Amino acid sequence: MASLISQGIIGQHSEEREVRGRPHILYSVIPAKLYAGRRNYRLLSQVLVSYVSESSHLKRRSLVAAGEIWGRRLAEQRPYAETPLPTQKVLDAHEDLGFAPEMTVYNSRPKILMNHCPFLEAAEQNPVTVCAVHLGLLRGTVQSYQAPWTVVRLDPFVRPSLCVATLAAT
Repeated sequence: MASLISQGIIGQHSEEREVRGRPHILYSVIPAKLYAGRRNYRLLSQVLVSYVSESSHLKRRSLVAAGEIWGRRLAEQRPYAETPLPTQKVLDAHEDLGFAPEMTVYNSRPKILMNHCPFLEAAEQNPVTVCAVHLGLLRGTVQSYQAPWTVVRLDPFVRPSLCVATLAAT
């Protein structure tokens, strides 16, 4: 209770009484503080993704370009100076975003396995839109970190929790 009072979520005051005896301590919720920390970014993302998906003037290449811009911004914010290898920087950036990436080689082609999708609910609703943005994010970070390859394509939902980025040497 003391913690809630100190955070300003609950207020306390003494009961006003006209009778003898110690007044009761009354508690009340402060509504503005109760919901101050609650956020619903999932709803916001679903609204925006739905709008973008239904906007005929926005083409896939525009969505990829938007992702590339954000990928470059993310790379500027996360220089990873302690990691000398560009490929590791790309993996670290996507790890920080929650994709659980893993580098592998399949049929002599390098690939990045994305074992988790932090955009899953939005991607399930509108995979073309969301996955195009993620492809751009990958390309933007690859360019910014000067990795020795380009992202050729992103195959979403190869398995329910797996997307695969196919790479090619530059």
